[in-house]
Amino acid sequence: MNKFLNYILKGRGRGFLPLLTGSILLSIIISLFFHANMDTLLPLTAADLQPIVPITFENGVIVEPADQLKKATVKRDNIEYVLALDTRADEIDKSELDKTGLYLSRRYFYVVDGQNIRRQSFDNISVVVDEDGLKQAFEKIRLYMVTGVFIFVALGLFILFVLMMLGLLLTLLFSSAAKSLSLAARMRLNSMVVLWTALVAFGFLFIPLVVPTWAYFILAVLIQHTLISALCLREGRLPENKD
Repeated sequence: MNKFLNYILKGRGRGFLPLLTGSILLSIIISLFFHANMDTLLPLTAADLQPIVPITFENGVIVEPADQLKKATVKRDNIEYVLALDTRADEIDKSELDKTGLYLSRRYFYVVDGQNIRRQSFDNISVVVDEDGLKQAFEKIRLYMVTGVFIFVALGLFILFVLMMLGLLLTLLFSSAAKSLSLAARMRLNSMVVLWTALVAFGFLFIPLVVPTWAYFILAVLIQHTLISALCLREGRLPENKD
């Protein structure tokens, strides 16, 4: 506790660095969790597509396998999706697109979602898609998605933390004990309050319990009051901390 009190009274800066550090650490944890559970978040994985590969494209046309029909079923959240490769024709008749899933003909792929059918050509691609290529492609997708999640979450958390820290300055206007603290010390105090509140909120993510937003505000005010009381007990009075 003394380390926190020393930081509030005598630390450098205005509390932005701890908020940035906390945002990055929480983002790393969230990104790792996202990476570990990505297979359940993605509609398809490399393993799901293995039954219909390898596939050879030349100038936007599937040339291998030729004149074949391959089908597989993937189950996600108790919903079955069809994966079908039909190279017996350039197009697939709509009557055969009766189930949700992904269908490939010689020149087109179809994404079917209930009654909604979207058709897209392969453009002019020339590539061989095999198991190794699928694994590499999905690893790149995972990397890009995890990186995007990390950047988005870190930036979002930092902005949120700063807004919370500044907002909590208003509650100190009603605290006579905090009046002798400089603005910088008050901001450092609130940065600690925000981080501790964020840790509690993060812990509740793993508990099937819905906590209303106002409860976190009350928690933040209580932590703020506890820190101010601890400063009073340690110093006897709150010293004027001039920057």
